[in-house]
Amino acid sequence: EVRLDEDDETGFTLTTSRQSYPRLRLALDGRHQIDNTRVAVAAFELLMERLGREVDPEAVRDGLATMRWAGRLQWVAPDDGLAPLLFDSAHNPPGVDALARHLADQRRGKPVLLFGATSGKPPERLFGPLLPFVRGIVVTRPPVPRGLDPEEVAELARNEIDSVSVAAEPRAALEVAR
Repeated sequence: EVRLDEDDETGFTLTTSRQSYPRLRLALDGRHQIDNTRVAVAAFELLMERLGREVDPEAVRDGLATMRWAGRLQWVAPDDGLAPLLFDSAHNPPGVDALARHLADQRRGKPVLLFGATSGKPPERLFGPLLPFVRGIVVTRPPVPRGLDPEEVAELARNEIDSVSVAAEPRAALEVAR
């Protein structure tokens, strides 16, 4: 219901049966965010219709240009002069695939992947798509009850990539990765 009509370096245009949203720019990184925006615009229009309110395309444009999502394709430049960090909370196959596409587009060199997984999803399906874009992996246990044993996850990773380290505690894993 929300068409992507134009997409270039100046922004993109979304069109619905109710409205056109020209020259949109997203504060969030990743090409997949355009599809997420299409869903959000459809939901927003429906909500506003049910509330009996008009949609202000300028407010939509401003909101998309300024929104923040901590931990999702978020670059952080440390004060210590070491390499920038890319934080992402991809926790399912579609999220990991989006992160892999983003890494493929970045051309910033190959980072070290700090990885933790929980039960319920095969860890190799989560780290596998990322391995072509990283030079090594540091495995840790997420601090939640369902967190997988990092040694077991590391064994799976060693079948796919040479440089694999383990640090049971996330803070230590971050230091190893850096």
